[in-house]
Amino acid sequence: MTSVFGMALLGALLLDPGSLLAAAPRVADAAHPGPKAWKFEGSDACGVVAGVLTWKDASYSSYSAENRKERELYETLLARGASREGISLLLDADATRDAVYEAVRRRASAAPAGSTFVFYYAGHGVYGKDGIFLAGYDMESGKVDGTGISPKEVAAIIGRHFRGGRVLMMADCCYSGALVGAAQGLDSSRTTAAALTSASISNSSSGNWTFTQTVIDALSGRGLMDRNGDGVITFGELCQEVADAMRYRERQLSGCLLPGAMRDAVVAAAPPRPRPEGAPGRFAPGEYVSVSGKDGVRVGRILELRGKNLAVEFYDYTDKSVATIPAAQADKIVVRSCPAGPLRKAGVRIVRADSAEPGNEPEKCLDGDPDTIWHTEWTNRLPGYPHELRLETAKEVSITGLRLLPRQDGNWNGWIGKCALYSSTDGTNWGAPLAVSEFERSASEKIIRLKARVSTRHLKLVALSGFEGQVWASLAELEALR
Repeated sequence: MTSVFGMALLGALLLDPGSLLAAAPRVADAAHPGPKAWKFEGSDACGVVAGVLTWKDASYSSYSAENRKERELYETLLARGASREGISLLLDADATRDAVYEAVRRRASAAPAGSTFVFYYAGHGVYGKDGIFLAGYDMESGKVDGTGISPKEVAAIIGRHFRGGRVLMMADCCYSGALVGAAQGLDSSRTTAAALTSASISNSSSGNWTFTQTVIDALSGRGLMDRNGDGVITFGELCQEVADAMRYRERQLSGCLLPGAMRDAVVAAAPPRPRPEGAPGRFAPGEYVSVSGKDGVRVGRILELRGKNLAVEFYDYTDKSVATIPAAQADKIVVRSCPAGPLRKAGVRIVRADSAEPGNEPEKCLDGDPDTIWHTEWTNRLPGYPHELRLETAKEVSITGLRLLPRQDGNWNGWIGKCALYSSTDGTNWGAPLAVSEFERSASEKIIRLKARVSTRHLKLVALSGFEGQVWASLAELEALR
């Protein structure tokens, strides 16, 4: 059987490499460097661990502080040999914008040659006028640019004061992929910079601690993460572990910047993986599966094969639990990925959607997962056509059209029959449409082609009508034609 997450994927897929459904690379990194360059040592680590779960501005939703994982990450670094004098822990009211900037400056300035600077943040990531900002305790919703923590500024402070060898930037929040760009801005001739994030710059992030727990498990030397069985967990393996954990457990994209000099660098030593009992079956240790039970379908990871049973680990916010289940109760998960195109590579975000059903937010059509969708409201109200999405990219992008992927779950509710595409220089004045396109009623990818190439940062897609009088709109994925 195939799980409900892969119902649209039964059988083999032969995909056009230029389409939205072409296979995407698992981890973006530089060339493989060959021999291992170095090993992470806690005694060489310095930096800042910051976490905010409640904010001065009550408009930001709070999270439960039970078993908070950023503290556990800090304690794990200490257990690996880091010192309290070398790494600052800032939580909630202590993690204001200025306090974070000052802690980064202080720790970077004091770092010895050859050290590794670790920056970590957990909380909210929010778009401002000048890009993504991390929500410190004192960030104000109406003044994000002036009160939020800028990943670019964090990197700039590190660049000005740090004289060590390596920088690792991590964040567990929405749009945390902004740290990838911040790390890329550091001077590569002086330091090797990497970034690992729970989300890309274009997608929101789960409210669970899945990303941080994965990093903690790697630093603790969990044997399951030693993918090639050589007795160590490398940064390359950690990067893949994060990508898989976020893809399967949380159904979202993650971020990773991994220079070649760090791909084979060692995170931790690891014990051997457990050997399966009995003859090999259709499952393997380390594989993610969907498990059906009285509480519905849950996603877990196989720890061990125990004859006809599986030891499966589940995550629930901050808690991990292990259950032994019959193998017949588990299904393989098949997940499709859409490769990042011009829009996602340019840091696209949704500025406005006229309507969205809770659970089907507009960001779902930019998350690289064709099995999630944006859908206009249907529960509390039924707003009619036209429906619109306004998009903005962090940098100018040159396009010749758009690719639209209708929902792929066998349900044609919300399929768009006619739409118009607009461009703007300021995101306010739109003028005449660049193109108006009509489509057949099918699940195949739809193309909006422009008469001439356009360079822009602001796009508006207006769905003008659906099929058979439907009033709602839906969309699985949206990308640009180069």
